[in-house]
Amino acid sequence: MEHQTLSFMGRPVTGIAPDNTLETQDGLVVVGDARLVEAVRSGHPLTVRTLERFPPVFVVTYPDGTEMRYQSRRAKP
Repeated sequence: MEHQTLSFMGRPVTGIAPDNTLETQDGLVVVGDARLVEAVRSGHPLTVRTLERFPPVFVVTYPDGTEMRYQSRRAKP
């Protein structure tokens, strides 16, 4: 069986919580929604840009042209 590595903005995703938050290997937690989680799981190409840096706010453009903003934070140690 082939193992697929999930990623968000080139960062490996290490966990997806029931509330649709994504945690990346480098400790970034993206407060997502069901649509973002499905896109990440399916590997669909997304256009992601950083709107703000501290804390990062990401604007994701889906293939149908819909744009969504997602807040993020650093994982608690």
